[in-house]
Parts: sequence; C-alpha cells; structure tokens
Amino acid sequence: MPEIAIIGKVFKIARPSDTAKILAALKVVSNQIAGLQDAMSEQFAQTLSDISYQACKSSYAKYEVVIRNSYTDYMNYVDSIGGSHESLYEFNFTDGCKGGQCNNATQAIIDGLTGSGGLLGCDIMERIFDGNPGKAGGYYQGYRDDMMNKNSYLYSLATMGTVVQSAYLTISTGDVNAYQLVNNKW
Repeated sequence: MPEIAIIGKVFKIARPSDTAKILAALKVVSNQIAGLQDAMSEQFAQTLSDISYQACKSSYAKYEVVIRNSYTDYMNYVDSIGGSHESLYEFNFTDGCKGGQCNNATQAIIDGLTGSGGLLGCDIMERIFDGNPGKAGGYYQGYRDDMMNKNSYLYSLATMGTVVQSAYLTISTGDVNAYQLVNNKW
C-alpha cells in the first residue's frame, strides 16, 4: 500500500488550486521565452542585414577604387599635357585602365545603379533602399535624404567611370570619336 500513500502525497502537493497557479506561472515563463526568442531572432536578422550590407558594399569597393584612381590619374594627365611629365602621366592613366579595368568597374557601378548588378548576390540599390535603422547613424527603409546621398555618389562614380573609359579609348585608339562607343553603351 505504499503506492497509495505516494499517490496521496502527490495529489496533496498538486491540488487543483496549485495546478492553476503552476500553469499560470508556466504560461508567464513561456511568454518570456517567446519574447526572448523574438528579440534574438530580430537581433540575428539585424546582424545578418549588417553583414550582408557590408559584404555588398565591399563587393563594389574595388570598382570604386579603380574609377577614383583612374580619374585622378586622368586629371593629372590632362594637367600635364604639354609639360615634361606628360608621357609619364599618360602611362599611369592608361596602365590603370588596361585590360578592361575601367570598363568593368564602370559597368559594375552602372549595373548596380540599375538594379541589374547583383555582384556576388548583392543588389546595392536594394540594400540602400532597405536602410539600416538598427545601427548608430542608420536610417529607415526608403529614407529619402540618405538614399539620395548614396545614390548621388554612385551616379558620380558612374559619370567618372564613363569619362575615364572614354578617355582611355580615345588615347589607346587615337580615335577622337571613341567616346561615342562609350556613350552608346551606357
């Protein structure tokens, strides 16, 4: 009969009024766990978004460097025309664009601007639109001022890329109308 004594003790411990209290406490704990899970999911999604944005931005960085450096080299070349270092500056400029470097960099930036880029699975326009409100200095989805700022910079890079590609083709082919090929392409 010890079994009956144990069952009796269990029922004494878990009386119906206690069961309701236990269930209510379990519901509170369950809600807290769900809230923590939601917060962790949100934090994880934000971290993934941050990493994705940085990876996207980094995939375009090398093209930005090519365009900016080539543009600087081109401006140095233009300033040196007729001077004693003209051929050196011309070489620096053309060397930076050879092998399609300026062409590819400009194409990547323009593709990114039109939303058809997708470098390494990255659509820079989508990333800019998505915003990043969770970061210090971040902005909300579709925030006009920040989108305009970032898009204007990309348009400036595309313009600089078009200039250097046109200049490179003109210098390398000797055809003063080579810019038309670039203009028709982009």
